[in-house]
Amino acid sequence: MKDSWIPKVGMLLVALLIVWNIYKGVTVQEIGFPGFTFKFGTSSAPSALTGTWKYEMISDVSRQTLTGYMDLTADGIVITGEMDNPDRLNVGQKSAVKGTYVNGALSLTRDTNHEGIMQEYRLFPKGHEFSGTFRNSVPEGYYKDSGIFRIHR
Repeated sequence: MKDSWIPKVGMLLVALLIVWNIYKGVTVQEIGFPGFTFKFGTSSAPSALTGTWKYEMISDVSRQTLTGYMDLTADGIVITGEMDNPDRLNVGQKSAVKGTYVNGALSLTRDTNHEGIMQEYRLFPKGHEFSGTFRNSVPEGYYKDSGIFRIHR
């Protein structure tokens, strides 16, 4: 009796689907049928991400270095927390942060509570710290800023 070609074609299609979804940047994917599910991808942030971090940000516009603390909590790929407000006009206030940890990238957003300006952070692990960039997402005509952002313990 000859081997059936149907299982081989099925496995090839599953492999191609996995490669395609990874290429497209899908982080968690389930494929299968009732009674059998195959999961692949990044499904959670490292537990060490939860906790208190010191941050440093350097503005490309003002060249100022601002510092403070950030408390983060990881729940799967979802990251929430708060940080000392880096705006010198709001010293002592906290700002909420939220985002994700996907494929080795920590992406956070903070509402500055100032005229619709959102601040976005994109960080990557480097040893015992995360470093990357920040940028202001602003309505037309408002203060645009970007620069270097780093968190460490």
